Amino acid sequence: MNGAFSVKDSTVGKGIAILLMLFHHLFNDYEEYAGYAVSYFPFSGDRLTYLAVLSKICVAVFVFISGYGIAASFGGLCRDGRLPGAGEVGRFVRRRYVRLMAAYWFAFALTLVCQPLGRTIFDAYGTGLRVILACGAIDVLGLSFICGTPTLNPTWWYMSVALFVCAAAPLIVMLMKKVGSTAAAAALFLTAASFFTEGIMVSYFVVMLAGIWCCETDLFGRVETLRQSSPAARRLVPAAEAVLLAVVMLLWHDYNRFGLADALAALLLLLLAAQVIVKIPVVSSLLGLLGRHSGNMFLMHNQLYSFYFLGFFYSFRHWALILLVLTAVSLAVSVLMEYLKKLTHYNVLTAHLEGRTS
Repeated sequence: MNGAFSVKDSTVGKGIAILLMLFHHLFNDYEEYAGYAVSYFPFSGDRLTYLAVLSKICVAVFVFISGYGIAASFGGLCRDGRLPGAGEVGRFVRRRYVRLMAAYWFAFALTLVCQPLGRTIFDAYGTGLRVILACGAIDVLGLSFICGTPTLNPTWWYMSVALFVCAAAPLIVMLMKKVGSTAAAAALFLTAASFFTEGIMVSYFVVMLAGIWCCETDLFGRVETLRQSSPAARRLVPAAEAVLLAVVMLLWHDYNRFGLADALAALLLLLLAAQVIVKIPVVSSLLGLLGRHSGNMFLMHNQLYSFYFLGFFYSFRHWALILLVLTAVSLAVSVLMEYLKKLTHYNVLTAHLEGRTS
């Protein structure tokens, strides 16, 4: 990372995003936990559900951070006004692809092993051998959402978005380096808004675009300079960001306004994380821990609460306890996954593959 948005800021932002994701999946729909008694105190059930629906903004936060992170990393290849060649771009994308998919493939294999606990390949793909093989192959490649085929885990639809970001972000960075960040961002946004209908891919394309643009223009650094300009600004800038974030979230709906609301909400949340939350010692450390494990937690949490141990989690009754227990168990599973990767030398294989594609 560069500018005023550091790796630590990014990790804390991921920690916030994974907490929002768990909260969203647990409580965005009463049908998710029909038959279980849940205490919503101090909220009403409808209010908590509404907050859980808004927490879907977590996806935009992950996409924004991915776009920003790739721009910061890829920018290192663009020195002295020189753009990298096709070979360099290809190697960069392949390394990112291996890193992304290695985590996904391990979670996929673990989910296959855990089929006796719930959600088998027959539940996911059907009973025909050809259908299972075809859908399974597409799912293993992370393309089920793009191809419109079933997936072993419904939350893995995001892998298609992550793969798109991995491939598209370096090309957008090069375009911005060549014609200017703002001009390129405006042209790409207008093209997307003119030729495509509102939807998931367009929304997250715009969020990715915003993350890249913020990196290229050092927007976080500019805002931080403004915040440090006076004692009053140190208080007013975060306060204004918080108010604006609340307004944006009131106007937010799924995949509308061509992703502008998602992009602005993600930006404001990450600004607040970098300016305020990172500076709170215990909170920052806990969120950083979750952020470092956010990838595994995303890949495995849905199986845990939705398919394997639904009754266990909702047995804790109060919404905050349910969220806390799912967070703790998901984190523990992630720690176990990392241990298993070391035990099986999976990390060595991953490093070898990255080295071969570098």
